[in-house]
Amino acid sequence: MLTFDVKYYIYIMKKWELKLHHQETNLKGIMTSISYSPSGDLIVAGMSNGNILFFERRLDGSWSNIQSSTIKANTDKVDLSMQCLANPSVVDTDFVPVQRKCPMLLTAGEKEVKLWFISDHLEPTAPPDFVPHGLEFPPVYRSERLLTANQVTSFESQYGMKFSSVRCCPDGMNFAYCESKNVSIRRVDRINPSLMVYHSDSELTKLDYHPNENEIILIGDASGRANIVDMRVQPTQSTPNLRANASHLLANRFNYVNDCKFSADGTKFFTRHYSDLIFWDSRRTGNCLKKVPIKHDSESNDAHITTDGRDVFRSTWIDPKTVATGSFGGTLFLINTDGVITPKYITQTEQKESKFLLTQKARMSFAKEHQVNAIAISPNMNRLVASNTRSIQIYDLNAF
Repeated sequence: MLTFDVKYYIYIMKKWELKLHHQETNLKGIMTSISYSPSGDLIVAGMSNGNILFFERRLDGSWSNIQSSTIKANTDKVDLSMQCLANPSVVDTDFVPVQRKCPMLLTAGEKEVKLWFISDHLEPTAPPDFVPHGLEFPPVYRSERLLTANQVTSFESQYGMKFSSVRCCPDGMNFAYCESKNVSIRRVDRINPSLMVYHSDSELTKLDYHPNENEIILIGDASGRANIVDMRVQPTQSTPNLRANASHLLANRFNYVNDCKFSADGTKFFTRHYSDLIFWDSRRTGNCLKKVPIKHDSESNDAHITTDGRDVFRSTWIDPKTVATGSFGGTLFLINTDGVITPKYITQTEQKESKFLLTQKARMSFAKEHQVNAIAISPNMNRLVASNTRSIQIYDLNAF
């Protein structure tokens, strides 16, 4: 008798309906991180110039960019160890998953982590042709809804260190962050003091909480390793409880873990590297479940678009068996745990135009300018957002 997983069948039959295409006019920044609010009706996008953009879902189901709410999350900071201005890029963003009266947002730059309250209010607007005569107040002819990010608190990195990732615990009580070779945790309601829970011999790149066990975290590093740490063992650990080492699988210089994340049930996780996505079993990390090579647009064996493999590729699980991850050339890949790859072109027009470029160098330059940097999915798994360097696309995932 033929049997199949009904839930998975429904997932693969999803239809992507484009709800918003927004092109950012500021040419000095690319989108580096995207997060959904717990309600799924608000999206924040961090940029390399330090700005944060807000996108909100209207009552009719459409989306819009709230331009009046754009904030500068990272101001100019001096890196004393390097004697220069620090990179203002927003390296990571995350919402506190427990919805309070107002959503709470965490943002991380290389030198500072901030906690924000996101509030909204109605601002009365006077008629554009109103001219006062004496002590005369204008009539309110309409009200404009404004979204405001209010900074609650912040803390800076230690001398010679920089932040690379921040993630809030699923219970909404505390959050963890990578600071060079250390992972520390702090409480959301009381930012000080901090507790270091892990110290590595390699630079740490990305972290994630286990969805069901709040004391277990997944930490990626620059050496190609994914470390699983149980924070209940002892206050500060230097050896992880489990370690998945991808360096012997990759056999190249691009071992850097660009992203790593547990699946929704916590039984699996993936590590994203420059040209590979690897699936692992959370309980047995000696061997990987599947290694899937990713071919970037316009690359060849002797020519790579990157110089160090540390490009931003924020990825996410979109169902129990599939990960959505980005690439160069405006391509988003849906990669199954069985190794099946389904490409989706975020900007089809630009993809077609790239084929008219004659030289490989020009094609690679064009592909670099159209990189799918970050992907996020809503908490109820029915909406997806993807960035393409300076543009953003929001999709509704509706079953046929």
